[in-house]
Amino acid sequence: MHDCYLMLKPIRRSFVKYKGDAVRLSTQTPCTVEEVWVGVKRHPERTKRITTFRDSKGNIIERAFDDGNSYLRNRLYSYSENTIGESEVVKSTTVKEYKIHKRMLKAYEQMLKANKRKQPPRTILWTPLQLLTNHFSDNSCTGEKILSQTKISGMDKPTKEIHTITEFPHIVNDKIQNAKNKVLSYVVNSLTDSVEKGSIKGEGVRIPKNDSFLPFRVLDIESAKFGFVARFLKERKLSGIDVKVNPNYTPKEDEETVSAIFNGEEGIIKFNKNYKFLSKSKLAETSRHEVEHVWQWFLHARNTGGNSVWQIDILQKFGKLKTLKMRREAERYTKSIQNYVPVNVDEKLYRKNYIEIKAEKVGAKAKQNYDKQGQIIRKDFPHIPGNLL
Repeated sequence: MHDCYLMLKPIRRSFVKYKGDAVRLSTQTPCTVEEVWVGVKRHPERTKRITTFRDSKGNIIERAFDDGNSYLRNRLYSYSENTIGESEVVKSTTVKEYKIHKRMLKAYEQMLKANKRKQPPRTILWTPLQLLTNHFSDNSCTGEKILSQTKISGMDKPTKEIHTITEFPHIVNDKIQNAKNKVLSYVVNSLTDSVEKGSIKGEGVRIPKNDSFLPFRVLDIESAKFGFVARFLKERKLSGIDVKVNPNYTPKEDEETVSAIFNGEEGIIKFNKNYKFLSKSKLAETSRHEVEHVWQWFLHARNTGGNSVWQIDILQKFGKLKTLKMRREAERYTKSIQNYVPVNVDEKLYRKNYIEIKAEKVGAKAKQNYDKQGQIIRKDFPHIPGNLL
Protein backbone atom coordinates (compact mmCIF):
# COMPACT_ATOMS: atom_id res chain seq x y z
CA MET A 1 0.00 0.00 0.00
CA HIS A 2 3.02 2.33 0.45
CA ASP A 3 3.36 2.33 -3.33
CA CYS A 4 -0.21 3.59 -3.75
CA TYR A 5 -1.67 7.09 -3.54
CA LEU A 6 -5.17 8.55 -3.50
CA MET A 7 -6.08 10.01 -6.87
CA LEU A 8 -9.54 11.37 -6.03
CA LYS A 9 -11.08 12.14 -2.65
CA PRO A 10 -14.14 9.93 -2.16
CA ILE A 11 -17.53 11.61 -2.11
CA ARG A 12 -20.41 9.75 -0.52
CA ARG A 13 -23.53 10.05 -2.62
CA SER A 14 -26.99 8.58 -2.81
CA PHE A 15 -27.07 5.13 -4.39
CA VAL A 16 -29.91 6.15 -6.73
CA LYS A 17 -27.46 8.61 -8.33
CA TYR A 18 -24.71 6.01 -8.73
CA LYS A 19 -23.71 5.55 -12.37
CA GLY A 20 -20.74 3.24 -11.83
CA ASP A 21 -20.43 -0.36 -12.98
CA ALA A 22 -18.98 -2.11 -9.94
CA VAL A 23 -20.28 -5.69 -9.69
CA ARG A 24 -22.32 -6.28 -6.52
CA LEU A 25 -22.89 -9.61 -4.80
CA SER A 26 -25.22 -8.39 -2.07
CA THR A 27 -28.96 -8.40 -2.76
CA GLN A 28 -29.46 -5.64 -0.17
CA THR A 29 -30.18 -2.25 -1.71
CA PRO A 30 -27.61 0.30 -0.51
CA CYS A 31 -28.44 3.79 0.69
CA THR A 32 -25.15 5.45 -0.24
CA VAL A 33 -22.04 4.69 -2.27
CA GLU A 34 -18.53 6.10 -2.48
CA GLU A 35 -15.79 5.35 -4.98
CA VAL A 36 -12.05 5.72 -4.48
CA TRP A 37 -9.47 5.75 -7.26
CA VAL A 38 -5.95 4.78 -6.24
CA GLY A 39 -2.79 5.17 -8.33
CA VAL A 40 0.33 3.00 -8.24
CA LYS A 41 3.59 5.01 -8.20
CA ARG A 42 5.72 2.39 -9.94
CA HIS A 43 2.99 1.68 -12.50
CA PRO A 44 1.40 5.01 -13.48
CA GLU A 45 -0.67 3.28 -16.17
CA ARG A 46 -2.39 1.13 -13.53
CA THR A 47 -5.23 2.36 -11.32
CA LYS A 48 -7.21 0.67 -8.59
CA ARG A 49 -10.86 1.29 -7.80
CA ILE A 50 -12.56 0.63 -4.47
CA THR A 51 -16.34 1.03 -4.35
CA THR A 52 -18.07 1.01 -0.95
CA PHE A 53 -21.81 0.47 -0.55
CA ARG A 54 -23.45 1.44 2.77
CA ASP A 55 -26.84 1.09 4.42
CA SER A 56 -28.92 3.94 5.86
CA LYS A 57 -26.92 3.82 9.13
CA GLY A 58 -23.60 4.14 7.36
CA ASN A 59 -22.63 0.51 7.88
CA ILE A 60 -20.72 -1.09 5.03
CA ILE A 61 -22.75 -3.64 3.09
CA GLU A 62 -20.15 -4.46 0.48
CA ARG A 63 -16.79 -3.35 -0.90
CA ALA A 64 -15.85 -4.03 -4.52
CA PHE A 65 -12.16 -4.00 -5.50
CA ASP A 66 -10.86 -3.67 -9.03
CA ASP A 67 -7.07 -3.74 -8.69
CA GLY A 68 -6.45 -3.25 -12.38
CA ASN A 69 -5.42 -6.90 -12.86
CA SER A 70 -7.30 -9.96 -14.10
CA TYR A 71 -9.51 -10.39 -11.03
CA LEU A 72 -12.28 -8.61 -9.18
CA ARG A 73 -12.51 -9.00 -5.39
CA ASN A 74 -15.60 -8.30 -3.31
CA ARG A 75 -16.14 -8.27 0.45
CA LEU A 76 -19.56 -8.77 1.99
CA TYR A 77 -20.25 -7.40 5.47
CA SER A 78 -22.83 -8.44 8.06
CA TYR A 79 -23.40 -7.43 11.66
CA SER A 80 -24.93 -8.82 14.83
CA GLU A 81 -25.11 -7.89 18.49
CA ASN A 82 -25.36 -10.22 21.48
CA THR A 83 -25.27 -9.88 25.26
CA ILE A 84 -23.20 -12.13 27.52
CA GLY A 85 -24.30 -12.07 31.12
CA GLU A 86 -25.81 -8.83 32.37
CA SER A 87 -23.29 -6.23 31.27
CA GLU A 88 -21.17 -7.53 28.38
CA VAL A 89 -22.30 -6.43 24.93
CA VAL A 90 -20.60 -8.05 21.94
CA LYS A 91 -20.78 -6.48 18.50
CA SER A 92 -19.74 -8.88 15.76
CA THR A 93 -18.72 -7.93 12.22
CA THR A 94 -18.38 -10.66 9.60
CA VAL A 95 -16.49 -10.12 6.35
CA LYS A 96 -16.58 -12.63 3.49
CA GLU A 97 -14.15 -12.14 0.63
CA TYR A 98 -14.54 -13.56 -2.89
CA LYS A 99 -12.81 -13.22 -6.25
CA ILE A 100 -13.69 -13.85 -9.88
CA HIS A 101 -11.66 -13.71 -13.08
CA LYS A 102 -12.89 -10.93 -15.33
CA ARG A 103 -13.27 -13.28 -18.26
CA MET A 104 -15.94 -15.13 -16.24
CA LEU A 105 -18.15 -12.07 -15.76
CA LYS A 106 -20.22 -12.55 -18.90
CA ALA A 107 -20.93 -16.19 -18.05
CA TYR A 108 -21.73 -15.16 -14.47
CA GLU A 109 -24.29 -12.57 -15.56
CA GLN A 110 -25.86 -14.99 -18.05
CA MET A 111 -26.14 -17.71 -15.41
CA LEU A 112 -27.89 -15.40 -12.94
CA LYS A 113 -30.30 -14.24 -15.61
CA ALA A 114 -31.06 -17.74 -16.89
CA ASN A 115 -31.66 -19.11 -13.38
CA LYS A 116 -33.52 -16.13 -11.93
CA ARG A 117 -36.55 -18.20 -10.90
CA LYS A 118 -34.35 -20.74 -9.07
CA GLN A 119 -32.61 -17.94 -7.13
CA PRO A 120 -29.01 -19.20 -7.32
CA PRO A 121 -26.60 -17.68 -4.78
CA ARG A 122 -25.09 -14.43 -6.01
CA THR A 123 -21.63 -15.84 -5.24
CA ILE A 124 -22.00 -18.61 -7.84
CA LEU A 125 -18.79 -18.85 -9.96
CA TRP A 126 -16.94 -16.66 -7.43
CA THR A 127 -14.07 -18.23 -5.46
CA PRO A 128 -14.21 -17.70 -1.67
CA LEU A 129 -10.93 -16.42 -0.23
CA GLN A 130 -11.48 -15.61 3.43
CA LEU A 131 -14.09 -15.47 6.18
CA LEU A 132 -13.35 -13.19 9.12
CA THR A 133 -15.47 -12.22 12.12
CA ASN A 134 -14.34 -9.67 14.71
CA HIS A 135 -16.18 -9.87 18.04
CA PHE A 136 -15.74 -6.64 20.03
CA SER A 137 -16.82 -7.04 23.65
CA ASP A 138 -17.52 -4.04 25.91
CA ASN A 139 -18.35 -4.60 29.58
CA SER A 140 -20.27 -1.62 30.93
CA CYS A 141 -19.60 -2.58 34.57
CA THR A 142 -15.85 -3.28 34.48
CA GLY A 143 -14.93 -1.03 31.55
CA GLU A 144 -13.03 -3.98 30.07
CA LYS A 145 -12.85 -4.25 26.28
CA ILE A 146 -11.94 -7.47 24.49
CA LEU A 147 -11.39 -8.31 20.83
CA SER A 148 -11.87 -11.92 19.78
CA GLN A 149 -11.66 -13.16 16.22
CA THR A 150 -12.64 -16.18 14.16
CA LYS A 151 -11.00 -16.60 10.78
CA ILE A 152 -10.87 -18.98 7.85
CA SER A 153 -8.05 -18.31 5.41
CA GLY A 154 -7.01 -20.15 2.27
CA MET A 155 -10.57 -20.91 1.22
CA ASP A 156 -9.45 -21.03 -2.41
CA LYS A 157 -7.67 -24.27 -1.40
CA PRO A 158 -10.62 -26.08 0.21
CA THR A 159 -8.64 -29.15 1.28
CA LYS A 160 -6.25 -26.97 3.30
CA GLU A 161 -8.35 -24.25 4.92
CA ILE A 162 -6.80 -22.75 8.05
CA HIS A 163 -9.36 -22.17 10.83
CA THR A 164 -8.28 -19.92 13.69
CA ILE A 165 -9.97 -18.65 16.85
CA THR A 166 -8.13 -15.90 18.74
CA GLU A 167 -8.69 -13.87 21.87
CA PHE A 168 -6.38 -10.84 22.04
CA PRO A 169 -5.05 -9.23 25.26
CA HIS A 170 -7.77 -7.36 27.12
CA ILE A 171 -7.97 -3.58 27.28
CA VAL A 172 -8.52 -2.19 30.79
CA ASN A 173 -8.77 1.56 31.40
CA ASP A 174 -7.69 2.08 27.78
CA LYS A 175 -4.47 0.11 28.36
CA ILE A 176 -3.64 -3.16 26.61
CA GLN A 177 -2.79 -5.76 29.22
CA ASN A 178 0.50 -7.61 29.14
CA ALA A 179 -0.70 -11.04 28.08
CA LYS A 180 -0.35 -13.50 25.23
CA ASN A 181 -3.00 -14.22 22.63
CA LYS A 182 -5.20 -17.24 23.26
CA VAL A 183 -5.24 -19.19 19.99
CA LEU A 184 -6.79 -22.37 18.65
CA SER A 185 -6.00 -23.30 15.05
CA TYR A 186 -6.47 -26.32 12.80
CA VAL A 187 -6.61 -27.31 9.14
CA VAL A 188 -9.95 -28.28 7.60
CA ASN A 189 -10.80 -30.11 4.41
CA SER A 190 -14.10 -28.40 3.61
CA LEU A 191 -14.84 -30.89 0.83
CA THR A 192 -15.15 -33.67 3.41
CA ASP A 193 -15.85 -31.46 6.45
CA SER A 194 -12.98 -33.07 8.34
CA VAL A 195 -10.06 -31.77 10.42
CA GLU A 196 -6.60 -32.78 9.20
CA LYS A 197 -5.08 -35.23 11.63
CA GLY A 198 -2.42 -33.68 13.86
CA SER A 199 -3.17 -30.13 12.71
CA ILE A 200 -4.89 -28.88 15.88
CA LYS A 201 -2.72 -26.45 17.86
CA GLY A 202 -3.57 -24.43 20.94
CA GLU A 203 -1.94 -21.65 22.94
CA GLY A 204 -3.47 -20.93 26.32
CA VAL A 205 -6.50 -23.12 25.52
CA ARG A 206 -7.43 -26.79 25.66
CA ILE A 207 -7.49 -28.98 22.57
CA PRO A 208 -11.05 -30.18 21.86
CA LYS A 209 -10.72 -33.94 21.35
CA ASN A 210 -14.31 -35.05 20.84
CA ASP A 211 -15.83 -32.20 18.86
CA SER A 212 -17.04 -33.70 15.58
CA PHE A 213 -18.46 -30.27 14.66
CA LEU A 214 -15.05 -28.57 14.78
CA PRO A 215 -15.05 -27.90 10.99
CA PHE A 216 -18.18 -25.74 11.47
CA ARG A 217 -17.29 -23.73 14.60
CA VAL A 218 -15.64 -20.83 12.74
CA LEU A 219 -18.25 -20.64 9.98
CA ASP A 220 -20.86 -17.91 10.24
CA ILE A 221 -24.45 -19.08 10.43
CA GLU A 222 -25.23 -18.41 6.78
CA SER A 223 -22.17 -20.29 5.48
CA ALA A 224 -22.86 -23.29 7.73
CA LYS A 225 -26.09 -24.19 5.91
CA PHE A 226 -24.35 -26.13 3.14
CA GLY A 227 -21.89 -27.80 5.49
CA PHE A 228 -24.49 -28.99 7.97
CA VAL A 229 -26.70 -30.45 5.25
CA ALA A 230 -23.72 -32.27 3.67
CA ARG A 231 -22.66 -33.66 7.05
CA PHE A 232 -26.10 -34.96 7.97
CA LEU A 233 -26.68 -36.44 4.49
CA LYS A 234 -23.42 -38.32 4.92
CA GLU A 235 -24.48 -39.54 8.37
CA ARG A 236 -27.78 -40.74 6.91
CA LYS A 237 -25.84 -42.49 4.11
CA LEU A 238 -27.54 -40.28 1.53
CA SER A 239 -24.45 -38.65 0.03
CA GLY A 240 -25.03 -40.51 -3.22
CA ILE A 241 -28.35 -38.85 -4.02
CA ASP A 242 -28.85 -35.48 -5.66
CA VAL A 243 -30.08 -33.06 -2.98
CA LYS A 244 -29.74 -29.35 -3.63
CA VAL A 245 -29.67 -26.54 -1.06
CA ASN A 246 -31.23 -23.12 -1.55
CA PRO A 247 -29.86 -20.98 1.32
CA ASN A 248 -32.08 -17.95 0.58
CA TYR A 249 -35.45 -19.20 -0.53
CA THR A 250 -38.24 -16.66 -0.97
CA PRO A 251 -41.13 -18.38 0.84
CA LYS A 252 -44.66 -18.57 -0.44
CA GLU A 253 -47.42 -17.02 1.65
CA ASP A 254 -48.16 -20.30 3.47
CA GLU A 255 -44.44 -20.90 4.19
CA GLU A 256 -43.59 -17.64 5.97
CA THR A 257 -43.47 -19.13 9.48
CA VAL A 258 -41.15 -22.08 8.77
CA SER A 259 -37.36 -21.85 8.96
CA ALA A 260 -36.82 -24.34 6.15
CA ILE A 261 -38.65 -26.90 4.04
CA PHE A 262 -37.73 -29.94 2.00
CA ASN A 263 -39.42 -30.15 -1.36
CA GLY A 264 -39.79 -33.88 -2.00
CA GLU A 265 -40.87 -33.35 -5.59
CA GLU A 266 -37.70 -31.48 -6.58
CA GLY A 267 -35.22 -32.78 -4.00
CA ILE A 268 -34.32 -29.33 -2.62
CA ILE A 269 -33.82 -28.16 0.97
CA LYS A 270 -34.94 -24.53 1.04
CA PHE A 271 -33.97 -22.20 3.89
CA ASN A 272 -36.43 -19.34 4.38
CA LYS A 273 -34.47 -16.15 3.66
CA ASN A 274 -36.78 -14.19 5.98
CA TYR A 275 -36.07 -16.45 8.95
CA LYS A 276 -33.16 -15.31 11.11
CA PHE A 277 -31.31 -18.14 12.82
CA LEU A 278 -30.09 -16.87 16.19
CA SER A 279 -27.65 -19.73 16.80
CA LYS A 280 -25.65 -22.35 14.93
CA SER A 281 -27.11 -25.06 17.15
CA LYS A 282 -30.61 -24.08 15.99
CA LEU A 283 -29.36 -24.27 12.40
CA ALA A 284 -27.92 -27.72 13.14
CA GLU A 285 -31.32 -28.78 14.46
CA THR A 286 -33.17 -27.47 11.41
CA SER A 287 -30.65 -28.95 8.96
CA ARG A 288 -30.86 -32.39 10.57
CA HIS A 289 -34.66 -32.14 10.61
CA GLU A 290 -34.80 -31.44 6.88
CA VAL A 291 -32.28 -34.18 6.08
CA GLU A 292 -34.56 -36.64 7.87
CA HIS A 293 -37.30 -35.55 5.49
CA VAL A 294 -34.91 -36.35 2.62
CA TRP A 295 -34.59 -39.87 4.04
CA GLN A 296 -38.36 -40.20 4.34
CA TRP A 297 -39.00 -39.09 0.76
CA PHE A 298 -36.11 -41.32 -0.38
CA LEU A 299 -37.92 -44.37 1.02
CA HIS A 300 -41.28 -43.07 -0.17
CA ALA A 301 -39.97 -42.83 -3.74
CA ARG A 302 -38.60 -46.38 -3.61
CA ASN A 303 -41.86 -47.59 -2.08
CA THR A 304 -44.27 -46.00 -4.56
CA GLY A 305 -42.22 -45.65 -7.73
CA GLY A 306 -42.25 -41.86 -7.52
CA ASN A 307 -44.23 -39.21 -9.36
CA SER A 308 -41.54 -36.61 -10.15
CA VAL A 309 -38.21 -36.62 -11.99
CA TRP A 310 -36.26 -36.53 -8.72
CA GLN A 311 -38.23 -39.42 -7.21
CA ILE A 312 -38.07 -41.56 -10.36
CA ASP A 313 -34.30 -41.03 -10.49
CA ILE A 314 -34.11 -42.33 -6.91
CA LEU A 315 -36.03 -45.48 -7.85
CA GLN A 316 -33.94 -46.10 -10.96
CA LYS A 317 -30.68 -45.69 -9.08
CA PHE A 318 -31.51 -47.59 -5.88
CA GLY A 319 -34.41 -49.85 -6.85
CA LYS A 320 -37.33 -51.13 -4.81
CA LEU A 321 -36.96 -51.74 -1.08
CA LYS A 322 -35.87 -55.29 -0.34
CA THR A 323 -36.55 -55.93 3.34
CA LEU A 324 -39.93 -56.18 5.03
CA LYS A 325 -38.76 -53.85 7.81
CA MET A 326 -37.84 -51.08 5.35
CA ARG A 327 -41.06 -51.54 3.36
CA ARG A 328 -43.14 -51.19 6.52
CA GLU A 329 -41.30 -48.04 7.54
CA ALA A 330 -41.66 -46.64 4.03
CA GLU A 331 -45.40 -47.35 4.13
CA ARG A 332 -45.72 -45.20 7.24
CA TYR A 333 -43.82 -42.39 5.48
CA THR A 334 -45.99 -42.71 2.38
CA LYS A 335 -49.18 -42.56 4.43
CA SER A 336 -47.90 -39.51 6.35
CA ILE A 337 -46.87 -37.72 3.16
CA GLN A 338 -50.23 -38.37 1.52
CA ASN A 339 -52.10 -37.11 4.61
CA TYR A 340 -49.74 -34.20 5.33
CA VAL A 341 -51.25 -31.06 6.89
CA PRO A 342 -49.06 -27.90 6.67
CA VAL A 343 -48.31 -26.03 9.89
CA ASN A 344 -50.16 -22.92 8.71
CA VAL A 345 -53.35 -24.96 8.21
CA ASP A 346 -53.42 -26.85 11.50
CA GLU A 347 -50.38 -26.85 13.78
CA LYS A 348 -51.66 -29.69 16.00
CA LEU A 349 -52.21 -32.05 13.06
CA TYR A 350 -48.86 -30.98 11.60
CA ARG A 351 -47.00 -31.92 14.77
CA LYS A 352 -48.87 -35.23 15.08
CA ASN A 353 -47.79 -36.30 11.59
CA TYR A 354 -45.38 -39.26 11.75
CA ILE A 355 -42.72 -37.78 9.50
CA GLU A 356 -42.68 -34.58 11.58
CA ILE A 357 -42.45 -36.50 14.86
CA LYS A 358 -39.45 -38.44 13.55
CA ALA A 359 -37.77 -35.34 12.11
CA GLU A 360 -38.32 -33.33 15.30
CA LYS A 361 -36.70 -36.06 17.37
CA VAL A 362 -33.49 -36.36 15.37
CA GLY A 363 -33.27 -32.58 14.95
CA ALA A 364 -33.40 -32.06 18.72
CA LYS A 365 -30.70 -34.71 19.17
CA ALA A 366 -28.43 -32.96 16.67
CA LYS A 367 -28.86 -29.66 18.52
CA GLN A 368 -28.05 -31.34 21.82
CA ASN A 369 -24.90 -32.93 20.38
CA TYR A 370 -23.75 -29.68 18.79
CA ASP A 371 -24.07 -27.80 22.08
CA LYS A 372 -22.50 -30.55 24.19
CA GLN A 373 -19.48 -31.04 21.94
CA GLY A 374 -18.83 -27.28 21.80
CA GLN A 375 -18.54 -26.78 25.56
CA ILE A 376 -14.72 -26.65 25.62
CA ILE A 377 -14.43 -24.02 22.89
CA ARG A 378 -17.17 -21.88 24.41
CA LYS A 379 -15.51 -21.98 27.84
CA ASP A 380 -12.05 -21.18 26.45
CA PHE A 381 -13.38 -18.28 24.36
CA PRO A 382 -16.08 -16.87 26.67
CA HIS A 383 -16.19 -13.45 24.98
CA ILE A 384 -17.41 -14.87 21.67
CA PRO A 385 -21.20 -15.34 21.89
CA GLY A 386 -21.83 -19.05 22.38
CA ASN A 387 -24.64 -19.03 19.84
CA LEU A 388 -22.12 -18.13 17.13
CA LEU A 389 -19.63 -20.93 17.92
